[in-house]
Amino acid sequence: MERRRTGFAIGILTLCCVGLLASVIYPIAPDTPHAETPSEEQFWVPDTEPYSATGEIVVDRDRQVAFEEITTSSGERYQLIEEHGQSNTTTERYQSAPHATIYKRLAMDRGTTKDRMREQIVDDDSQQLLEENHADSRATFVVASNSSNQTAGFPDPAAVVVQSLQVVSYDQPDAESSTTIEFKPENGWYGASNGYRVTNATGELRVDTETNTVESASVSWDVTKPAGSYVEYVVTRSTSSDPMTHEISFEHQPDDPKTGRPQWVPES
Repeated sequence: MERRRTGFAIGILTLCCVGLLASVIYPIAPDTPHAETPSEEQFWVPDTEPYSATGEIVVDRDRQVAFEEITTSSGERYQLIEEHGQSNTTTERYQSAPHATIYKRLAMDRGTTKDRMREQIVDDDSQQLLEENHADSRATFVVASNSSNQTAGFPDPAAVVVQSLQVVSYDQPDAESSTTIEFKPENGWYGASNGYRVTNATGELRVDTETNTVESASVSWDVTKPAGSYVEYVVTRSTSSDPMTHEISFEHQPDDPKTGRPQWVPES
């Protein structure tokens, strides 16, 4: 009898040790990022005109992408996109009215990317190279486009910013107005075995109650990746510059803004 009791106690102790080891190696349960919620619950970019919008993504104080865009009640459009990477590109677009010529100015660091961009412009029958300048370390191209696909003429940087908001889960406070809901980002483990850990999450989103479109956002969090387990989290923190701080902002105003023909756009 005594031997059976001893064996039972050892078995219980072994299970406890295994459970403790598993809790160290693996997170208890991965959290669900907002991107994995049903589509009707996910965040979307407002689809209203006229409007003005701005947004940016900053990682460890380095701006990765930023944009500004305006669409007036008459259909006049202006867009500015900054992309910081190998070519460090700034792209401006302007269109005076729906179905009018789209003018584009690209400014980028000189190098192989510049040569490849020039080839793409010249080889595209839907574009006309109007001007090319090289000053200091930057190359600038001014292009006119009469493509029948007006939607393709203006990309959607707002969707990139809003999509980046969905990599974490959110808490919804009880208080809400009749038209908007406030969401706050939450810390957690995401992505299971090939995952990441979010810490120091702060800020808030304001989302339209009926459409789930984002009206404004100002959030930040720290990301450690890979962090599919506590052990991997510790190793990553010890052998890399992680965590990396992500700051995301977005603002959409359904107003009737004013814009005008930029100086680099030729007069009609």
